[in-house]
Amino acid sequence: MTNVTEAASEELVSTVAVLPDQVLLERTRMLARHEQALQLSVLDHLREIEARRLYLRLGYSSLFDYTVRELHYTEAAAWRRIKTMRLCRETRGVREWLQDGSLNLSNAALLQNSFERWDRSAGGRAATGAPPAGTDAASRAGSAPSATPGEAAGAPVPVLDAHARQRLVEQAVGKSTRQVQQMLAEVDPEAAAPAARLRALGDGRWELKTVIDAECQRGLQQLRELLSHVDPHLTVGQLVGRLVREGLDRYDPSRPPRRKRNSNSAGAERSSRTAAPETAERVVAVAENPRRPGRSAKQTAPSPQADLPERAALPKSRPAAGSFPLDRILGGAGSAKRTSTRKSRLASVRSIPAAIKREVWRRDQGCCTFVDRHTGRRCGSRFFLEMDHIVPVAVGGGAEPGNLALRCAAHHRYRHSRPGQRSAARDSVS
Repeated sequence: MTNVTEAASEELVSTVAVLPDQVLLERTRMLARHEQALQLSVLDHLREIEARRLYLRLGYSSLFDYTVRELHYTEAAAWRRIKTMRLCRETRGVREWLQDGSLNLSNAALLQNSFERWDRSAGGRAATGAPPAGTDAASRAGSAPSATPGEAAGAPVPVLDAHARQRLVEQAVGKSTRQVQQMLAEVDPEAAAPAARLRALGDGRWELKTVIDAECQRGLQQLRELLSHVDPHLTVGQLVGRLVREGLDRYDPSRPPRRKRNSNSAGAERSSRTAAPETAERVVAVAENPRRPGRSAKQTAPSPQADLPERAALPKSRPAAGSFPLDRILGGAGSAKRTSTRKSRLASVRSIPAAIKREVWRRDQGCCTFVDRHTGRRCGSRFFLEMDHIVPVAVGGGAEPGNLALRCAAHHRYRHSRPGQRSAARDSVS
């Protein structure tokens, strides 16, 4: 097949080489118009694929992931097409301007990216929790320029209504990319900040270029000073590497848990010396006024459960998975008096011990295990991973490793969505 394609390409080149000048120019203009029409058709198809969430069926965690891995666009080309598709969906006239060439993909993507950034800031985007449906996990990770440095630094962004955004898009028609960047910078100065960049230098070294705020800069400087006794010539790159290693030790579930310090160690003594003043005063007061003669200060210290006598009625150990009947978990015939108890029991059933989380994480290799039944393609995303109960807790599913699997947030929601919300629930393979 490759040889046939190469032969056809060589024949086309040889044919083009003998064309007269005027015919060559006219045919090129005609092909350019066809290319613009095909480009709009691709955007229309991407819009419908996103609406139906078909990329999830195929084992891709996002439309961006599908466009790069399935359609073989570069990350930048995929980012531009997805952003432009969404601008066409939300703004009047964009499709016509793209068709006549007065607005290109780069400018449309810049506009839509700014609009989405402003919406996220105005909506008070949370730092934790599942991402919105249809967002690009790879873009959030930095492989595509979906977020500006000002956003990461917490800089204020403008709030424009739909009418103002429509005017902004109309002003961008017929302008170059540099002019559109300057226009956006006048509305949002942080939009002019350089984007983060990660570039390979060879020999296992990388160049990281990003923008940080003053607080982060002061923090880096303070860390260098605190670690000066370890390495007085510590560079910023070495400091970042140290922070990355310590962050992985803390947050990577596949790594063994860090050992806890002994309460009698020197570190604990330093912690006690830096305790809050009111805590120290309370300990001294208890030591000077014991409740009974001969009892130590530790024995006379008030118990955290002293004011909670009702805790004695609660189960003292975590109940086994599936040990509660369904009607009791869901509150079928019980009185309102036991509502809080049911919630605490259900939370206990849902909780997963850390050791089991580490076991599941190692088994699933720290990535989403969703597999498309038809192609056998595994999602493999490492963004926004969640523990998925194969048999839901509400119907007796437990927290044992055999009933747990790693899913990205998009496939977790997709697997548990109602049959009417997706076209092929049977494609989810545990």
